[in-house]
Amino acid sequence: MSYFITPEFQRQLWSKCPPYKLAAAPAMLLLLWGISYGDLGIGVPGPVALRIGSLYIFLIVVLIWGSYEASIAMDEEIKSRTWDNQRVSAISPAQLAFGKLFGSTSYTWYVGLMCIVSYFSTFDHAQRPLVYAAFFMLASGIAAHFIAFLLSLSSFAARARHGAVTGQGAGFFPCIAAIMCSFWINENLRQRAINAHVSPDIERRLFPDFSWYGHDYDGFAFAAVATAFFLFWGVLACYRVIRAELRYRVWPWVWMIFIPSLSLFLAGCYVRTRGGMPDMTDTAAAFEKIDAIPPLLCAFLISFLLCYATLLSESSDRRKYLRLGAALRARKWAHAFESTPLWMATLPYVLLFGAGLLYVCLQAAPHRLAEYGPAAAGAFLFAARDGFAVHTLYNILRKRAAYAVPLYFIFAYAVLPIAYASISGDVIANGRSLMTYVDVAPVKEVFYPHRSAQWVPVLAMPLLEALLGALLFIRFALKSDDSYPKANT
Repeated sequence: MSYFITPEFQRQLWSKCPPYKLAAAPAMLLLLWGISYGDLGIGVPGPVALRIGSLYIFLIVVLIWGSYEASIAMDEEIKSRTWDNQRVSAISPAQLAFGKLFGSTSYTWYVGLMCIVSYFSTFDHAQRPLVYAAFFMLASGIAAHFIAFLLSLSSFAARARHGAVTGQGAGFFPCIAAIMCSFWINENLRQRAINAHVSPDIERRLFPDFSWYGHDYDGFAFAAVATAFFLFWGVLACYRVIRAELRYRVWPWVWMIFIPSLSLFLAGCYVRTRGGMPDMTDTAAAFEKIDAIPPLLCAFLISFLLCYATLLSESSDRRKYLRLGAALRARKWAHAFESTPLWMATLPYVLLFGAGLLYVCLQAAPHRLAEYGPAAAGAFLFAARDGFAVHTLYNILRKRAAYAVPLYFIFAYAVLPIAYASISGDVIANGRSLMTYVDVAPVKEVFYPHRSAQWVPVLAMPLLEALLGALLFIRFALKSDDSYPKANT
């Protein structure tokens, strides 16, 4: 309770929930429910109309309005000039994170919980699917709020690094992203749970038993656990970003736990067995009964995409690399670990899952190595090229790189491939789509990673492009620059 009953949470409650708003909400809801429950002359029974009205009020108030409130929580601190005072106060990062996340949306939850109660009061009796439906409604609201808060907080931190912290609203796009994700949870899982309460047959059809690592689990329970899994990591991410903004030490060990947790959790969904789970001590029997390539490929792709995303997102923070280099030269390993970029902390998992995938292909399906090997190696080279290019742009153009980086990706993955295809083939002659010609072999070999049985044609151009990116990075990004202060260790 100390994380919630804090000065920050109480301040948010006093700000968001004054007495007149607490009294107005139930009065307005009773009026709307009375109108919807009455005979509107549209042939809809009263309980059904009340259910629909409660649902739409929940969607508007909790998912849309709540996402907006969460996305502007930090901007309000800048406008009121209270953020600097909070940073030097005695409040802990956890108390501040939970206070802002749940305090700024407290009034929307006050209204939303009344809507949930009225929504489920229209059903005759409680059933197991309805309990899960209520959980999914709550989960959709929490997901909307932490996504909006996390994205706006990340934007706030990025602006702070570049000295552009203002009170101007940066919550529009975080709010839109949060609403889209939360609407999917609400309209997919919640609606399926509501439909499943009609009969056990429909329940088994909508939420069949789910296979995870070769074991079957109840569909409702697995969906709830998976939702709670992502909510936990999302709320924890909000806490970690707040901790970094308060200038506490932020070690990458949480990220290093998250990567295998997410990869292994999702990889378990692709494990398929033949004849039950084998004895894992017998390697030959295990390879005969388990197709290990899909789960390892899933884990590899997830870790690789996260490594690629963090490589690009951290390219604008050169001071982190300076601190890392200074700490390594001084042999201060704790400082070096603290300054390690997240993509470096992710790379060992990419190599680990890639090595596991290579081993399984060699042991169980050598013919599939030719299918995945060149594509994986090509993806590594293209990621290295993009990493060198984006780091170079940020070190040369500084603040203007925010406009140059999107242009680089547009040219690298759209304009140049289409131009190359139009030059090397009759793109316009037959009236065919440009993207049809992007799929031809010469274009794929130069601009995209793809599956192929031939290693040299697939890797030759990506290797040259990666080497060119490395040369540009060494020439322009690693030159001495007095505009950066010396890193303190």
